[in-house]
Formats: sequence, C-alpha cells, structure tokens
Amino acid sequence: MTDAVQLPAASPKRRAAMPFIMATVLIDMIAIGLIIPVLPPLVGTFTSSPAAQAFWYGAIAVAFVRDGNETALLFTFAAMAGSFLVSYTRSKAETLGLKGDVGIGSRAERVVVICLGLAVAPWGGLQWAIYILAATAWITVGQRIWSVRSQLADRSTE
Repeated sequence: MTDAVQLPAASPKRRAAMPFIMATVLIDMIAIGLIIPVLPPLVGTFTSSPAAQAFWYGAIAVAFVRDGNETALLFTFAAMAGSFLVSYTRSKAETLGLKGDVGIGSRAERVVVICLGLAVAPWGGLQWAIYILAATAWITVGQRIWSVRSQLADRSTE
C-alpha cells in the first residue's frame, strides 16, 4: 500500500496568479497587433536621412556601452561609417554618369538586418547583426569602388 502525498491547499494569492498570467499573455498578444501598424513608419525613420541613421546607430551604441561590449561598440561605428560611404559612393558614381547601385549591402538589406537584429536583441543577437552590417557595408563600398573603376577603364578604352 502506498501513502498518498498531501499537497497544501493553494493560497488565494496563488489562485490569482493564473488569471494574471493569462491576462498578461493576452495583452502581449494584442500588443503585437498594435505594433505591426507602427513598424513601417518606424523603419522609414531609420532610412529617411543620414541624420536619422546616425541617431539609430547612436542608440545602438549606447546599448553596447551600457552592456560594456566594446567590440560591438566599435563595429557599430564601423557600420555607421560604412553605411554613409555606401550612399556616398553611389551618389558620386551617378554624378559621373556611371552605375553605382552594385553591391551586397544596399539600404534595403541594411534595414532588414538591423530590424532582425533588434528583434533578437533580447537574446544577444543585436551584436551579430551589427557585425554583419559592418562587414556588408564595407564590402559594398569596395564593390562600388571597383565597379566605378572598371566602368571608367571601359570608358577610356572606347
């Protein structure tokens, strides 16, 4: 014969916990519905001007300073400088009448990476998004410079 273990009766505070948890989950689910309509204008502010981009990169840098992540902080500034140079090299190429929209890290790709990085930031993914942004921005700058150089060489042989 086995002895049954007697559990203590749930206190009124413990009984109220489940409805509180369920209400919190419900509010969280509704919040997703409230955030989604706001997201496109928010992304638009990230890409609207170099000053807006600098603000967002600065906010990310402050988060890395707060966490003491100096490597990610340096990559944030590298990503910001690279992002500015991507736009600058395109505009200079187009000023010369050349095609300047080549490369793997144009503005749309940068916005996608930063949004994904912000989405996974609570789990430490933001720093990896910044590393990817910095790398792709500088690779794109190199690709655009190489493309302009090639186009100018082709133009001079004609």
